[in-house]
Amino acid sequence: METYRYLIWLSITWVPMVIIWIKYFDDLKPYFKIGFFLNILTFIPAVIYDSIAVENGVWYFIPPFVGPIFSGIPLEEFILILSIPWFIFTATILFKKLLEKQK
Repeated sequence: METYRYLIWLSITWVPMVIIWIKYFDDLKPYFKIGFFLNILTFIPAVIYDSIAVENGVWYFIPPFVGPIFSGIPLEEFILILSIPWFIFTATILFKKLLEKQK
């Protein structure tokens, strides 16, 4: 159970995100490509930063890990690095749509 605790927390945050995307798909669909591009754009420097920080001992990850480790970073951290920009992107688009409807 200890091994999968992190994935359980990630799934708890991703389930609402999936529900939001299903419910507001028509509002979010036009922005999917730019959101994907921005996510990749933030992913690359975040991974480089994490790798350098782990290599220099600024921080570390405590086992057990669920998946493989790349450049000292466990799979779960990669998932988190992809998640945060996507959540912010989705919230920003929906907030923009809400403000447009209020005008």
